[in-house]
Amino acid sequence: MPLADLAALGASDFVLVRHGQTDYNVLRCVNGDPTKPVHLTELGRAQARALEPSVSRVAWGSAWHTRFPRTLETLDLLTPDGLPARHVIPELDDIDVGELEGRSIDAWRAWRRGRGLEDAPLGGESRLNVLRRYARGFERLGREAALPAIVVCHDQAIRYLENVLAGDDPLFGPVQEIPNATPYAYAAGDMALGAERLVARADADA
Repeated sequence: MPLADLAALGASDFVLVRHGQTDYNVLRCVNGDPTKPVHLTELGRAQARALEPSVSRVAWGSAWHTRFPRTLETLDLLTPDGLPARHVIPELDDIDVGELEGRSIDAWRAWRRGRGLEDAPLGGESRLNVLRRYARGFERLGREAALPAIVVCHDQAIRYLENVLAGDDPLFGPVQEIPNATPYAYAAGDMALGAERLVARADADA
């Protein structure tokens, strides 16, 4: 759940943070290719800097980011001394939208309308495969992360986890948006439980 009291950061096993605002957030475009130069806006950098005093007070056991520049940029601003060492977790990358890369969010939603969860845009991945990939990512964190761990990732990974931990559908549950640069706190067992429920959801619709 989102942490209202930032003083409680150090009491959590895992803290997941969506990256700060990016230029594509402003343009309302989709980016699922980590090689594309999508970076934080000045507001996005300010959002991360605003969290830094609270984040830097925690003796993190490990720090994680995806392959997207926006997550590493955010993590660098949250922990400017570079400690602890960064680990890349591509399993929590944003969804690969294939031929829709760089298109508007409305175009991405229009493409999904009337299609099944197993369908994927040309060159991209299906939402069912994303569920399984995120499950692998949460399993890996639970297995490998030194605690407490801070993880900078993307809206969907946190949103799906929030929904399934509440017993709701990961894709269509009540949590439909994760704000930029907002910490969400989890216990160690939440990673395994979230992964288990994501796989179950994917298998049920396969």
